[in-house]
Amino acid sequence: ASALPISGGAPVYFDVSVQAQAPRPCASNGDCGKGQICSGGRCIDGGGPRCTSDFDCEFGYQCVAGVCQPPPDVSACNPPCASGTHCNPDTRTCVPDPPALPDVTGVWYTKHAYSIRGSLPAVVGDVFKAIRILDQLLSGKLGLPSWLQGIVDAILRQFLPGWFYTVVRVADDVGTFFSYLRAEGAMRLSPGADGAHVKGTEVWTSLVFYYLELCNGEIAGDPDVPPDCARFDVATTDSDNPSEPVQCKGQTIPAITVQAAPFTASVGAVAGASPARYQLAVGQRKVNLEMGKVVLSVIDLLLSLTTPWRCIDEATDCSNGRECLVDCEGLGNWISDLTGGFLDSGTLSAACGGAVTAAGQVASQLIAGIRFKTNVLDFSGHAAVGQVGEDDSVCASQANCAGQLGNDTFDRDLRKNPSARDGTWTGGFFDDALKNMPGSWESKRQQFH
Repeated sequence: ASALPISGGAPVYFDVSVQAQAPRPCASNGDCGKGQICSGGRCIDGGGPRCTSDFDCEFGYQCVAGVCQPPPDVSACNPPCASGTHCNPDTRTCVPDPPALPDVTGVWYTKHAYSIRGSLPAVVGDVFKAIRILDQLLSGKLGLPSWLQGIVDAILRQFLPGWFYTVVRVADDVGTFFSYLRAEGAMRLSPGADGAHVKGTEVWTSLVFYYLELCNGEIAGDPDVPPDCARFDVATTDSDNPSEPVQCKGQTIPAITVQAAPFTASVGAVAGASPARYQLAVGQRKVNLEMGKVVLSVIDLLLSLTTPWRCIDEATDCSNGRECLVDCEGLGNWISDLTGGFLDSGTLSAACGGAVTAAGQVASQLIAGIRFKTNVLDFSGHAAVGQVGEDDSVCASQANCAGQLGNDTFDRDLRKNPSARDGTWTGGFFDDALKNMPGSWESKRQQFH
């Protein structure tokens, strides 16, 4: 429509929408107006002449009760569906709405485990396990009856030199320490493009390792599971409660920096699951981790936990008669006595101290310089959505709120049966230096108090 002002000027245009009249209730065609018929208890436009078959009507019309009328609208139900239901266009019946997708937005506490052992040939894992069992046997922690353990000890000590016990313990320490990479942190999931998608960010606040020497010989239990007493955490720069900066010879040791890039994820139903189950599928994500700094920080922390020294440089500083990892004075005296005093013990001690100090500096530089082609962990995965609507304290009382992703056995499942684990990570690590390193994870939502 257009309007022309009396005073002249440009016309003004309008769009006019014509709405259909509300259907009139009826019991027969006689209750309806001209051109209408009674169908389903409502008067509808019937169109045209009387008929005996569809051939008597215009194309697309149908002959119903002797009157040509338009085909039924299969996209709507009559009467309209109630709240909580929708019209099935195939059957023209009202069916219940599908359940709403679980709400996973919010802050989650996360735990990750990556199996370095799992990316290596299977025989390597078997060797690590065999070394742990042997270490438990030699230290009397395999769980044998005391009388049998006594017999075994007597036999072994008769044939095995003392250094063999040390080698086994060191090998067990190394196998335990380098078998897994673990991390803990916090993840925030925010609404995405629609209800089925979310955007994620995460910080790793600590890296978790295990060192058997922290257990004072108490290493009994499942050989595949490191004992809790062996655990120690290395805080990152994103830690909520950062520890005091570690000082080494007057200099601050830099903390580990972990950079986790943003990622996207989607919530969907698990195919074929009854009752309905859902999972969070996480797309490709990247985490930057400088392994050289990680290894150096771990060694320094272990020294501070188990020795009087706080770093490699301190532990190997034997100059000016300082106490260090190597007893240079005792070594010098031993060699001097062995040579009948031909070599001076003081000279030997000074030479030993200089060599150990130089070796410590070189070791620190080499470890800090560990480099792969890339320091990026590149992976993707998924986890089951659990505890939906079970705990109002985690999601402001929303009925479809989820409280957990994955399950509490994620770490054990990764070690015992990787193919059956729930929360999964897969991908290339450090530019495929560790190919197909399997991982697992779980998250629990932050509680409201």
